[in-house]
Amino acid sequence: MSKFFRHSVVALGIVFSQAGYAADDSATQPEIQTCPSSFFSIHLPASAKQCQLFDGDTPASMIFFSPENKDALIKHFQSTVPSLKITSTFNGYTLLTGEHDTLRIIVSTDGKGSQVDVLVIPNSELAKNL
Repeated sequence: MSKFFRHSVVALGIVFSQAGYAADDSATQPEIQTCPSSFFSIHLPASAKQCQLFDGDTPASMIFFSPENKDALIKHFQSTVPSLKITSTFNGYTLLTGEHDTLRIIVSTDGKGSQVDVLVIPNSELAKNL
């Protein structure tokens, strides 16, 4: 499987998993909370709002909304995590991946701002899935 295709499938999987959560009973939904300033050493923009943390241990994920546009958020993450590279762009979703593919960030336009999905995978978890 090509690397581009694998990353695109991962990105779409995260996006579609979010849609699945929306259909679940609200009792199983993660609680919306005030956003932390960082998530596993990833500095979040000060504009981050409506954070939902899905797990506190790795692999961990969270989503948030920001009134900033998609390009500004991509620049923010690339300046705070220099190893992040744009891996793919598909249907308005941009996938950024970090060194050794242990960090994945998806940024998409959402109304008057952007939605950001962050996935942190420890190296050992990634090795199990290869």
